[in-house]
Amino acid sequence: MTNTSESKILKMQHLSRIRKKIYFNKPQRDAMHVKANTEYHVWARRAGKTHGLTGPRSLENSFSMPRSMGAWISPSYKMALTQTLPSTLQTWEFFGWVENVHYVVGKKPHEKWNWPKPFVVPRNYENVISWFNGSIQVIISQERPGTSNSFSIDWVIADEAKFLNYDRLKSETIPAISGSIRSIQAYKNNPRFKSKMFCTDMPTLKKGQWILERERDMDKELIDLIKSIRRKLAKTKSKAMAARYQKELDKLRSKAVYYSEASILDNIQIVGEKYIADQKRDLPPMEFQTALLNKRPGKVDGGFYANLNEDIHYYTSSNHSYLDGLEYNREKLSFKNWMMDGDLDTNQPLKISFDYNANINWLVVSQVQYPYHKTVNSFYVKNVRKLVEVCNEFADYYASFPIKTVDYYYDATAIGTNYAIDESDFRTTVIDTLHKRGFHVNDIYIGKPMKHNLKHLAIDKGLQGQDHLFPLFNRENNLALLTSMEQAGVRIGRNGFEKDKTEEKKPDSEDNPLEFRTDGSDAWDTNYIGCVFYPVGMSKGGTANEILH
Repeated sequence: MTNTSESKILKMQHLSRIRKKIYFNKPQRDAMHVKANTEYHVWARRAGKTHGLTGPRSLENSFSMPRSMGAWISPSYKMALTQTLPSTLQTWEFFGWVENVHYVVGKKPHEKWNWPKPFVVPRNYENVISWFNGSIQVIISQERPGTSNSFSIDWVIADEAKFLNYDRLKSETIPAISGSIRSIQAYKNNPRFKSKMFCTDMPTLKKGQWILERERDMDKELIDLIKSIRRKLAKTKSKAMAARYQKELDKLRSKAVYYSEASILDNIQIVGEKYIADQKRDLPPMEFQTALLNKRPGKVDGGFYANLNEDIHYYTSSNHSYLDGLEYNREKLSFKNWMMDGDLDTNQPLKISFDYNANINWLVVSQVQYPYHKTVNSFYVKNVRKLVEVCNEFADYYASFPIKTVDYYYDATAIGTNYAIDESDFRTTVIDTLHKRGFHVNDIYIGKPMKHNLKHLAIDKGLQGQDHLFPLFNRENNLALLTSMEQAGVRIGRNGFEKDKTEEKKPDSEDNPLEFRTDGSDAWDTNYIGCVFYPVGMSKGGTANEILH
């Protein structure tokens, strides 16, 4: 290492030790004071999860346990690299720790730096963050079953925990938080050893509800006791008493479970009233309620898609080779496109369908990879943004997709009506817009909308694997769509059994947002029915109803 590099490192390390005042909101301070061994935090966006929870805790874990191995658990590699890692590195930089000075990402530290080696030296450093004190943090994706089992982890942090597979977390990751022989010897009395932190914003899908149930694991009296001793420690001037309090805190923290919830209002001094007012104006009401105010959404049991099962029908899929090729470049990672997805067959066209409405327009994207119908993505636009805009969002995401032909499924509702646009009917608008973006559109007419009871029968058989294509959903790319489907109810109408669509005509509201109503599920129905009964090459016509009779 050159003298210039050594000087730079010494300078940066000196600057990182300069004291400065940093504001933390009350939920952040409470978590820092409690500092339980096991933590569950359901905090709204911009409530300060990275700045006040995962960022500081990851630093403390690594610094209080030199040469240890921590782990960042993510639902997908794509989410880890595009969401968790960039915000974490930004937070570390805010606290004075600089990449390629104090730590390196995805590469082995230079031998000339003489950094201590971790207790467990990784075979490769592709998904490893290495620190100057020998600590390492590995990035683990649940996309690859059994990945956690290959490590002896000293601590774990999981952001976006609502997307985690809880059963896999319990069977693979939790048992791996065992420590190595050397770390057990070194840190068995450290309350951060074998610690776990799970953070997320409010889950809207049933799959993420597990974290809300962890509140019952918290012993509130124990948490109150920790806070009381922490206050005494802060006030005492006696070194002997301070040591006594600290020892008692370490003992209590090592067995404590802490659960907390926080709203963006808890961080109002940082984000400001104007930001919150702007978000309330601009965001869909339900998103504002759940993602920012942290309110729990309702859910429908026994609905139209009663056999839709997150453990069976949802999946995550990242294109690891493409993401690895970005070499942790934050600017490149911020541009999301189809190449980050690992579930696409680039030798066949994408299949699209729509639901058209004056206030919300949906576009669902799938591929048939027999025997599966894979819903790989979905898009929606609201209010002043109309059908052209949702087509352009699709075109932006798949601009470089190798097959420039799309199979467009539509029924009679797309012909001769234009209440969501200024001119031309929906079908013409879709075809013209995608043509301008360089796509050839193979338009496939599927006739009049299928009767609800027959549609339910076909979809239900598919969901149960009894007949037709088996539906699978890329969970990461279809959050709003899956919420729409999970909350789709049923009713007995004048035509008998049908999907309950009574909410569709009501105005957008905080408790009943447009994107969580049945419009999105209707767009998916068209896609699935089209792929099942009107595969490319089959003669056009309304034969699906006859097939099901």
